[in-house]
Amino acid sequence: MLALSSKQEVRDLWEFGYNEIFWKEFGKNEELASVRIPQLSIDHEALSSALNQMIDAFTDRLEVLDG
Repeated sequence: MLALSSKQEVRDLWEFGYNEIFWKEFGKNEELASVRIPQLSIDHEALSSALNQMIDAFTDRLEVLDG
């Protein structure tokens, strides 16, 4: 099993999304300081491979029950 959720990049992305997207929706009338996000260099092939492994791990553990 891949522990992708424990990677620092995943935590950083979560924190950014939570703080900059989720909470800003609730504070639309508040004045917030702007945030400058550093330019990221992305290894698209490695990212694609890691995402596919994560998706495969997720779908391999799904069990559909007839209700």
